[in-house]
Amino acid sequence: MSVRRLAAALLLSGSPACQAAREPIVPTPPEVTRALYAPDPAPAAASELPSGALDCATIRERALALSPEVGARAARVREKVALARAAGAQPPPMVMTQLWEAPLHKPFVYGDGSMLMLGISQTFVPRGAREGEARAMLAEASGAAAEASAAALDVRAEVDRGCAELAEARARVALLDRRAKLLDGVAEVARARLATGASGAADVARVELERARVDGDRAELGAREVEARAALNAQIDRAPDAEITVDGAEDEPPLEPVATLTQRAAAERPEGAVRSAMIARDLARADAARSMARTPMITVGINYGLSRPSGMPDTWGATLSMSLPWLSGGAAATEEAARHAAVAAAREGDGQTRSRRREVIEAHTRAVGLATRLQTLTTRALPAARRAAEAVRATYAGGGSDLSAWLDALRAEVELDEQATTLRAELARARIALDKAVGRTPRAASDRRQP
Repeated sequence: MSVRRLAAALLLSGSPACQAAREPIVPTPPEVTRALYAPDPAPAAASELPSGALDCATIRERALALSPEVGARAARVREKVALARAAGAQPPPMVMTQLWEAPLHKPFVYGDGSMLMLGISQTFVPRGAREGEARAMLAEASGAAAEASAAALDVRAEVDRGCAELAEARARVALLDRRAKLLDGVAEVARARLATGASGAADVARVELERARVDGDRAELGAREVEARAALNAQIDRAPDAEITVDGAEDEPPLEPVATLTQRAAAERPEGAVRSAMIARDLARADAARSMARTPMITVGINYGLSRPSGMPDTWGATLSMSLPWLSGGAAATEEAARHAAVAAAREGDGQTRSRRREVIEAHTRAVGLATRLQTLTTRALPAARRAAEAVRATYAGGGSDLSAWLDALRAEVELDEQATTLRAELARARIALDKAVGRTPRAASDRRQP
């Protein structure tokens, strides 16, 4: 091979085009590949959204597409993958120019006694070091992908909490509408008794006063419903008064055993994946440092000498040099530091695992308690109160009791209805918190009912 061909091959060995044509130095983890090839969320403009009412599932997806946190972490995945390619590449070749045998009285003049040397060299970093650094970057990409999943869970949970708030406000409005309808029935009976002389005008006035209080409470709850709807629409850049449909929390499936949920949390929580990625990063860096401590870097160069213009032939030369890592403790210290970092990350992960387990247990305990209270209220206390109110109504209509007894019975029934509405709303929020603690995507009640 001629000197010129050898120099060209040495130059191309470190070029980006040559290294890009090679196989990747380390394989890309599957979760990183999925994040890289997942389509970027393209949020629809407000004018492109349906003009009618949106359900919570649509709002969740649009909020996810608009979330800057999710988008930033997805960009971090691509950044780390690009850094992994850079870490796995050899350093660029170096070009050298030297002027030899120049006279001191004319140091910068290329004369008869001078020689101009042109050279190119390439330093080869040990493959183990490059693989270690590339694995470290890919581990950080895996961590960024897990952080994107965690951010998506936060966005979806926030939307679900807003939907639960809106559902509670509408349920309370519906409850007041039912109470107003009951009071209208009481007023009708009171007027009928007034016409027959069985009771006085005070009964009618008292019922009308109760009815006015209900109208005032309904106006207050109506404002709360408007606020909840506006908050949800604000998350997707939609008009505050745009309509939203929400499902109730009826027919929720039974809660899974806490042991099953803690196992799922250990396997599915994104925070665990982030911690595992950080441990893998530190171990990869330790491997890279160990390779640098044990394997020398080799530098190969070739020089071409242009002799003085007196007709002497041109010359060429070659250089070969290598580092002596055994005489330096820097790489070994770096390896030790990286391994200590991995141990620290593992122990921190153990603490986070216990915290996540406690979080799941607490959320499950609260959800079970609320579900038990709601079942007792709706299957025993509330039916009994309704039967009592109906019995007092029949007695009052027949002239056997006064209005106070009927109103007290209705008030007791309404209070139990309000307690049931509160428990349903708290249970919905507890299920959202439990879903988030487990690490699964929060879903609306209609989604949970699907097989």
